[in-house]
Amino acid sequence: MELWIEALVKDKKGKVLKRIKRKAHSFVGNFIRCLAVQFASGREAITDVGGNAVNPYAHSISLKAGAASGNDNFGVQAGTGTNAVSINDNALQSKIAHGTGSGQLQYGGVTFGATACDASKCECTITRDFANGSGGDITVNELGLVLQMHDGGNKNILVARDVVSGGIAVANGQTLTVNYKIRATA
Repeated sequence: MELWIEALVKDKKGKVLKRIKRKAHSFVGNFIRCLAVQFASGREAITDVGGNAVNPYAHSISLKAGAASGNDNFGVQAGTGTNAVSINDNALQSKIAHGTGSGQLQYGGVTFGATACDASKCECTITRDFANGSGGDITVNELGLVLQMHDGGNKNILVARDVVSGGIAVANGQTLTVNYKIRATA
């Protein structure tokens, strides 16, 4: 299984100004723990994004990434942290909050592309737009994928985190589009 990241910075008219595409090296230990919960229909001790120990169980909403517009609690997230990725990461180092204030980005709704398969691979794409209406430039240094699981209530679990070397500058009025592609290959 592979994870790919594509990040596009667009101007107000949608013209792509910068594009980064690379293989991610970011699945963290919580990804395997989440899969174990689903596969075994059991429970697993997992640390959520708030640093709390939770014990989610297999549930119909488990592994949910489809956050609505304005909801920065789960789905694809952006941050300013630069610490190296650790297998034990449970949250972005410094998540950028949703909003239009200084240092904030407007989180669009998470969307999903149709599953695409051919003779050698099968992949799905998880996408989110981040609009900068803060009045200043913002440099995104880290990206993450947070899934929602159930433990008597919704728990947000970081399953992937990537640090972007050199960062991605998003000027006021620009939009950053992030695509996470999860790919299985033969």
